Amino acid sequence: DVPSVESIVSSKVGKMIPRRSVDIVVAGDSNCGKTSLITTLVSSIFPESVPKVLQQVRVPPEETPDHIALSITDTSSAEADRLMTLKQVSNADVIVLVYSVDEPLTFERVRTYWLPEIIKVFHGSIVVVGNKSDLVGKPDDRSEELRNRVEPLLNNFRQIDACWECSAKLNINVSEVFSLAQQAVVYPISPLFDTQTLELQPKFKTALRRVFRIFDQDRDGVLSDIELNDFQETCFGARLQPSDIEDVKAVLQSEGPDRVSSFGVTFTGFLSIHKKFIQRNRTETSWLVLRQFGYDDTLNLQVPEHVLEFEQTSTGIRDRSVELTDNALTFFADLFHLFDEDKDQALSPDELERLFCICPGGVAPWTAARARLRGSRAGTSTNNSTSIPADVALQSVHLGPPNSVLADINDFPSGVRTNSRGFVTLAGCLAEWS
Repeated sequence: DVPSVESIVSSKVGKMIPRRSVDIVVAGDSNCGKTSLITTLVSSIFPESVPKVLQQVRVPPEETPDHIALSITDTSSAEADRLMTLKQVSNADVIVLVYSVDEPLTFERVRTYWLPEIIKVFHGSIVVVGNKSDLVGKPDDRSEELRNRVEPLLNNFRQIDACWECSAKLNINVSEVFSLAQQAVVYPISPLFDTQTLELQPKFKTALRRVFRIFDQDRDGVLSDIELNDFQETCFGARLQPSDIEDVKAVLQSEGPDRVSSFGVTFTGFLSIHKKFIQRNRTETSWLVLRQFGYDDTLNLQVPEHVLEFEQTSTGIRDRSVELTDNALTFFADLFHLFDEDKDQALSPDELERLFCICPGGVAPWTAARARLRGSRAGTSTNNSTSIPADVALQSVHLGPPNSVLADINDFPSGVRTNSRGFVTLAGCLAEWS
């Protein structure tokens, strides 16, 4: 287990999310308990009789863990109402697709009818729910059966975020079902984790690599106990006890020798920690980290607009001269030596690629490729009016040649000091940064 984080994260997560409501649509065959599921959620009492279709239900934000209002729409499974149901599905934020665990045909129709129909009109997250679990054996006795049942669904339909079982009659896991649906929207798993390969998404790894570098203050490629605690306090508001850190490292060590070194937690170990959170349905933990460091829901880095504000003078910005501070020079020199893995006092193309892999687009700031990336992202906007995408920010503060000129000149490191092999030296790197 990864101690401490989960116990303290919930109080801070809600503050990071601008979303105010989530629209949930409940679909599936008749007599699977769709309406009873909604009624049990809002009243905690199983209804003996229910209408064919329930009117839309609203759950106020003060009654949900993340203080986000829920709008829950029941749907008809009648063929005559098919178009209306699909229209409701298309307008949803997330779908709860219900089958009856005691009726195998209803599960088969999830695979052959409902999922194919839904994904034609809906591109968001789907939570597949087996209701009436009180009519079959205990989940522990059927775990292998459940795994064999849902794995083909997860392999064939990427939009499925979770498969769950519940009992509306006994009010077992009912609130958990709708909590999963809400989390699928507020803390989506698909940008973070591939449910088919069971691996972290490449873009998520890149974002975590940037976060890892930020806390690797001594730039030795591992997070020491102090650096790990700085990460913990910055993201979750509390520090780990020494025994907790040792527990974390012991778990990582048991998974493989590349996750922990004698100096601390490696980047591979850092990735493993986040993979554990996701596998335990704690995606909010990773999203808190990402949003703390400026990533939006598509894992694009956002830059606060205020960092682009320059004090204007009568002669304008172009008549100013700027230079790196001593601290900046030390930082860039340390960065150079960290990525000079063969210690030849120069950065090869491969070493440069590893250095800049965390940048938007994975390319250096001064290359023709970056200029083309700027041009392709021109006009990009975001719903958050106080920040802009990092690529747009780079375009906004670009004070050198225009992109049309930059795209035609030789790429970095051409034009700066290199060694006899054409690899950029420290002096060349510092000159380019300056």
